Amino acid sequence: MGQDNPDLGLIWQRILGELEVSMSGHSYKTFLQSTDLVAISTAGDEATISVPNPFSSAQIKSRFEMRLLESLQTHFPKLRKLTYKVIAPAGKKTPGQAETSSEAALDFGPSPSPTSQSKSKSQQQSNIFDGQSHLLTRYNFQNFVVGASNRLAYSAGKLVAEKPGTNYNPLFLYGPAGVGKTHLMWAMYGELKRLNPDLELLYITIEEFYKTFVDSVRKSEAFTNKYREVDVLFVDDIQFIKKKETTQEEFFHTFNSLHQANKQIVICSDRPPKEIPELEERLRSRFEWGMVVDIQPPDLETRVAIIQEKAEARRFAISLEVAGAIAEHISTNIRELEGGFNRVLMHCDLHNVPATLEVVEEVLGGEAQRQSSRKKASPRQVITEIARYYGVSVDDLLGKKRSRDIVMPRQIAMYILRSELDLSYPQIGSHLGGRDHTTIMHGCEKIGNLVSKKDAIVHDLKDVRIRISQERVLA
Repeated sequence: MGQDNPDLGLIWQRILGELEVSMSGHSYKTFLQSTDLVAISTAGDEATISVPNPFSSAQIKSRFEMRLLESLQTHFPKLRKLTYKVIAPAGKKTPGQAETSSEAALDFGPSPSPTSQSKSKSQQQSNIFDGQSHLLTRYNFQNFVVGASNRLAYSAGKLVAEKPGTNYNPLFLYGPAGVGKTHLMWAMYGELKRLNPDLELLYITIEEFYKTFVDSVRKSEAFTNKYREVDVLFVDDIQFIKKKETTQEEFFHTFNSLHQANKQIVICSDRPPKEIPELEERLRSRFEWGMVVDIQPPDLETRVAIIQEKAEARRFAISLEVAGAIAEHISTNIRELEGGFNRVLMHCDLHNVPATLEVVEEVLGGEAQRQSSRKKASPRQVITEIARYYGVSVDDLLGKKRSRDIVMPRQIAMYILRSELDLSYPQIGSHLGGRDHTTIMHGCEKIGNLVSKKDAIVHDLKDVRIRISQERVLA
């Protein structure tokens, strides 16, 4: 291996900064926070990363290696391999020591120790807000760039922070990854704490709620008060709610208890309540009691403003023209936009050059092509390729035939148009012969259930997706 490079630490911190924005706080803190980039081989094709224990290296390799490799390749284009070196931090417990199972360490962080029983129940819960206050400087209302795509969500978040439990309760935020839901959540938390320091605030994922409930049943412990004594409850990833009657019933009662006590509930999802197939109707209706608002990817003007705000925060000189060039290269979401800006900033820091249009083109020149290669197929391409795969005609898929050899491909088309192209049920219906949204919803749910049961259809879906991807590249 080559000698350590004095710039490796800076590069690694920038990469971790990008990853921290895109993943759960628990996973980041457990597996990546204690890592370091310690060496790059002389040939530049292999990187060595220090990890605190073998368990962390195994989890990083299986869950994050491709993302790490992709980020490192922006700085070391020849890089093809990552190796891991165990260097246990002095005086620190490894992730496996705080838990009785690796699954618990993986998703939810350490359990409360027996000596902490005097703490309030809300303090005993795994909480992203605990020990992460440094994120308040990164995510607040002051640096949340408001545009047409997020103005309503921003206004609703501000009102919730100022008057929790009143007008918008619950507040249901939804939108694709990387559009600012996490930023808005932290902004609400910071403002709530500033205006009401004594409020008990708690963040959970729906998977954590499920796990805690299952553990309490297994251990014959009381569960009812675990989440009902907080003043504001943030629930993330509600789209992953499990279709289990007891779990949804417990969440239903928790929701009712908080709502009736005028305690604020904030829920985040990648889709609206009516488009979460696993969700019981009684929960769906309650989620829609308050305010349901979407956050969409930012338009060009907002992306330019985001770049300028990031540059100002980093005291990095950048012209409007250069900010516009970065924004034009990356149009997907804020997370990738910030990553592109960080790559430009890193290039300028390492080479001691100002940010120019030439630098943007050098660093991000391939980004537009990469994004183009990731562009979604059109609905017609999806339907045509599915018809070709199953040996039926497009007219049959769009028509009224209800034989099994037609219905199944038609429902797969519904499922892929929903999961891959993120079309609404009415939009999918219009592309499939004018079918109503309830028919589309039923078809998506049926295929989704088969997928969850690991039915043989999973292999068909994989093959169809590959064919659609290949067709898009050749088009």
